Amino acid sequence: MIAIQTKYIPATNHRSSRIKVWTSNGMDLIVPFDSSVKNAYFLAVEKFKEHFELDWNINNMCYGSTNDGMVFCFNESQVEPSGKFYTTIDVPL
Repeated sequence: MIAIQTKYIPATNHRSSRIKVWTSNGMDLIVPFDSSVKNAYFLAVEKFKEHFELDWNINNMCYGSTNDGMVFCFNESQVEPSGKFYTTIDVPL
């Protein structure tokens, strides 16, 4: 499973607010923060997917909030009651 992390970056005197999007495998991107939409973090993940030309279906991702933003993961990656991890999709780690 791969998690897509996001972090809100507040505005400075020289730049507007942004969202940083990254994964544990080293891909990262900073996109403008659009405060006019409710799903700004998910839209940032969509831009991340487009930028890196990833063939990932992100329509049914699970997500949760952190102190700085949100984390998204694929709902196909699950933990069995035995504690064993498994996934039903092929996502590069």
